[in-house]
Amino acid sequence: MKKILSIAISFVIAFSGSAMALDYGAEWNGYEDNNAQQYSDVAPTHWAYDAINRATAVNWFSGYPDKSFRPNQSITREEAMKVIVTFLGLDLKQTTTSSYFDVDKTRWSSPFIEAGKLLFPEITTYNGQKPFQPEMPIKREDVMYALVIAKKYNNEIQFVDQSVLNMFKDQNSISSSLKPYVALAVNIGLVSGHANGTIGAQDPLTRAEFATMLYRATYIGDGTGGGLEAVATVESVTLGLPLVSELTVGDTLTITANAVMSDGTTVDYSSNLNPYNSSNNNVVLMNRNQITAVSEGTAVIKFNADDKLSDKSLVINVKPAIVSEPAEENNNNNNGNEDENEEVNEEENNYEEERESDAALVSFSWSVDELSLNKGDTARVKLIGTYSDGSQKDLTDEYTFRTSDDSVVTVDSNGIVKAVGVGSAKITYSASGITSVNAAAPLKVTVAAADNNDIVSARWSVNKVEIGVGETAEVKLLGVFSDGSTVDITEECSPFIDDESIAVFENGRIKGIAKGKTDLWFESLPNAHLVLPDLLTVTVE
Repeated sequence: MKKILSIAISFVIAFSGSAMALDYGAEWNGYEDNNAQQYSDVAPTHWAYDAINRATAVNWFSGYPDKSFRPNQSITREEAMKVIVTFLGLDLKQTTTSSYFDVDKTRWSSPFIEAGKLLFPEITTYNGQKPFQPEMPIKREDVMYALVIAKKYNNEIQFVDQSVLNMFKDQNSISSSLKPYVALAVNIGLVSGHANGTIGAQDPLTRAEFATMLYRATYIGDGTGGGLEAVATVESVTLGLPLVSELTVGDTLTITANAVMSDGTTVDYSSNLNPYNSSNNNVVLMNRNQITAVSEGTAVIKFNADDKLSDKSLVINVKPAIVSEPAEENNNNNNGNEDENEEVNEEENNYEEERESDAALVSFSWSVDELSLNKGDTARVKLIGTYSDGSQKDLTDEYTFRTSDDSVVTVDSNGIVKAVGVGSAKITYSASGITSVNAAAPLKVTVAAADNNDIVSARWSVNKVEIGVGETAEVKLLGVFSDGSTVDITEECSPFIDDESIAVFENGRIKGIAKGKTDLWFESLPNAHLVLPDLLTVTVE
């Protein structure tokens, strides 16, 4: 299994001095290799030997007091920002406020983060606060993005041939918004992928890999774009609907939006919207940026995972559907025509509402055989009564309903079913006192996890693990939705133990092997830019 050295180990990259004005395209003077081995863990035969020595010579990196470089050690986002800001020679930014809620203005890395904040793809969280995640490992794809911008390939992005990504068997792991940048990084020679045929876009970048990217960047010519200065960011977002909209039950409305960018251009922002019904009622059904009115009432629509929309909301007033009245008889004595028998009966979902008053109720049935939903979805079911004359009637309003598991689905008196958790449950109805009537079997409802793009953060099921040798403990990695509910994403994220001589992780359980401390981490995520948990510390005693 792939090993990633623990980022929980306390360390600081030993940088020399403050940011320097470096000409990163110039020849590198004042350093000769002479086949001298500078670091105890980087032999002349090491694949990144030249890159590491050069990165050291121009003060992008330095070694550790024990004469090691630690080439396979991952580098945190704040450390990576210091390296690349130094590499580019950017002026440091001393500000009175921080652009990120998790980076205090007094933090050592704050001036570097403010100077290079446009270099890393933004991460947004559901409550509108913008994180930087300074202590998390930097991903390979994020540094590819940063160097493509730094080398002024902005203009080439829209024309890049992405077919080069087909050579990587894990190309689907690349964040969709970053695929053009990764493809361009491959095309211009910044990266070439791993020997096993993967690009490792979500993998933590190691110190040796970072030094190699910078080394290659010094020999790659600039593109025709404007570099960091040309990176446009979203300044404001305008919704394409009035603040209050009127719908009728059954109507569907699509929310649109436009964004004004920092370069003054306007772009369609509709595909980025992630609205939800904050009033937590069953008035509307949400499907991305489409709203369907399902019952009378008022819903308030707000937006997840976007600080540009945190102060905006839409009010949707839903009116009941208009039901046509029976046509009046036409008594026109002048022409002698009388249509005494003409009636117009409105039918709902093909169920005949009109029946003879003396017909007896003989059976119940549901309007659907089975219900399959995604978490967060709502649907309406009906309880249908069939009478001795063959007529049918919607009896939903006349009975009460309950579910076998309220943590999976809830159901109200109108038959509105809401999927609140993952699993299966059954819906039954109250028919006390009714005999000699064929009852409907419980209605099975199956709820699957919502789209992974709706997961906003991840967390461990426990804060730490302390076990003895030979003991086991259950641990899950949970995806957290915007409403605070969770889903188990352990299997798809492939957690692994950093040091398997101390503990192993298998089938959702950690087993202690030998005394010591190690960490649990994971290889992939269902959504590339989630708010991530810390490494899970495992202590075996």
